[in-house]
Amino acid sequence: MNNILNLTKKELDKIFKSPKAILTNFILPGILIYIIYSIMGGFISAGKNDLQKNEYKIAVVNNSTVFTQEFDNFNNLLEQTGEAKLKFNFVSVDINIDDFTRIINYKNIENPTEEETKIYNNILNSINNEEYDVWLCFNKDFDQKYILNDVNNKAVVGVFGKVTIDKSSFALSTINNVIDRMQHKIIANIPVDFSTDTDMSRTFFASMVPLFLIIFILAGGMSICADSIAGEKERGTISTLLMTPIKRSHIIYGKIISLVITTVIAAIGPFLAIILSMPKLLLGSNIDFSIGIGLSAGSIMQLFLLVLLTALLSTSIFLVFSTIAKSVKEASMYSSSIYMIVIILVTITTTVKVGNNLGLYFIPFMNIALGLNGIITDALTTAQILCIVFSTLIYCAIFIIVAIKLFNSERIMFSK
Repeated sequence: MNNILNLTKKELDKIFKSPKAILTNFILPGILIYIIYSIMGGFISAGKNDLQKNEYKIAVVNNSTVFTQEFDNFNNLLEQTGEAKLKFNFVSVDINIDDFTRIINYKNIENPTEEETKIYNNILNSINNEEYDVWLCFNKDFDQKYILNDVNNKAVVGVFGKVTIDKSSFALSTINNVIDRMQHKIIANIPVDFSTDTDMSRTFFASMVPLFLIIFILAGGMSICADSIAGEKERGTISTLLMTPIKRSHIIYGKIISLVITTVIAAIGPFLAIILSMPKLLLGSNIDFSIGIGLSAGSIMQLFLLVLLTALLSTSIFLVFSTIAKSVKEASMYSSSIYMIVIILVTITTTVKVGNNLGLYFIPFMNIALGLNGIITDALTTAQILCIVFSTLIYCAIFIIVAIKLFNSERIMFSK
């Protein structure tokens, strides 16, 4: 045990007794990412403020008194929170249509009339030519049906815009926000989403945190692991290490312990920088950045466990390739391939529907990403976390055994 601890200390000393290594591996990446994301956030915030100060021209067909009142309330609320009032100029446009349902669903209807095609194209062209930023088309009986609030007799409104045009996109988003405030009255053709702000925030972070966290752990471990054995081969110091009266398996254990520690520490800086810069990057969004405070002690422990498992699995894999490689460059090349495969697996988890499929929790790295997602959304079950821990430890054991076998091979260790 003392040999393992001494080797662990030796490996840690390589990093922590070198100011340059500490700066480049732990401090500089986090600082640079924080600066870059904060600058990006500043630009995004400035762009949002510019859009909010613009004047907008909205075409309105069959004007709704209810909507006008709701928009005025929304604008007054903005003013009360210290933001500038929106300058939306609603212009009444006379189109002799009582029911806009077919125009709203124009792309899906069969055999549109010549008149319907003409109206649809006029709306589209006026937005493309920026004559109007948005068209707001109410059915003639919108207010009456809105007040009746009959699920089987819905009030209908069509909001036409183009998200690729900045002004139209902003006006479209704003008007949809106002209509969302009226949603409890049942309005047709406006999607109803029962998710709370916290649900939306958790979903956002669940799609972001696993990817970033695993990327930084992998990135932090790649260079350190590549140098761990392949670097000693390249420098010719591996023979000195192998001549020491220490079991080679203990050497591997010592290296893995030190690599896991340094990999986790190397990932913390950039990851915290991303999280701390997010409020600036997404300034003005409805995302609740305090959701982390709501995580239970058990969830935080699970999160930390998955971070350690990610570091252990990645370092075990990278150590195998570092043992096989003849140089740091070759080891880095092998590691880069693994890195790309893992990123693909983790990215897939943002779209995959898990359901009751426990099989996905046995796929390396994907299972950890799914676990991190489940922790953040408070949806991880006991069975799932057990599958993740059991399968990941099995994979780690396999790679560690392979690394020991390779380390015991004179042909592998002294190949040129």
